[in-house]
Amino acid sequence: MLHLKGIKLLLCVLGGIAVAGIAGAATYVIGQDTLPSPTYAIDTNSVAPVKVDHPDHTLLSARQVLKNMGITRQAVGAEIHMYAPGGSLNKHQHENRVHVFYILEGTGDFTIGNDTYRARPGTMLYLPERVPHSMKVVGDKNLVYVWFSGPAPTREQ
Repeated sequence: MLHLKGIKLLLCVLGGIAVAGIAGAATYVIGQDTLPSPTYAIDTNSVAPVKVDHPDHTLLSARQVLKNMGITRQAVGAEIHMYAPGGSLNKHQHENRVHVFYILEGTGDFTIGNDTYRARPGTMLYLPERVPHSMKVVGDKNLVYVWFSGPAPTREQ
């Protein structure tokens, strides 16, 4: 039987950040209380979107969540990406990074390797290292997804 009395453990996506709570620590109401900096929780709606000017992206704005949490040096990235209708992500790949996307709103065609997936709200996509990927927004609504990025897993030879 596991005894977790007095210990709070939050594991974030991709295993990049682990935070252990201490008995007697403060409790914050997200979106209501003033949070410490850096903080380990945030109301993402409080983070203003910033236009992304990058040659691989067309019509992209992002809520730079971790940066707004006061976390500036991280192994794991997390943002909310918002592509306007007609937006796209040019074909590219990463040598040492993986991505996970979780679709919140809209529809997009994601090509990962040689396969294309029509992603809608509730879809989760995994983009491994060294595999080309691209995306095009489908329809006349914004495509919004949570973007996670982390180091590629170590593979045994």
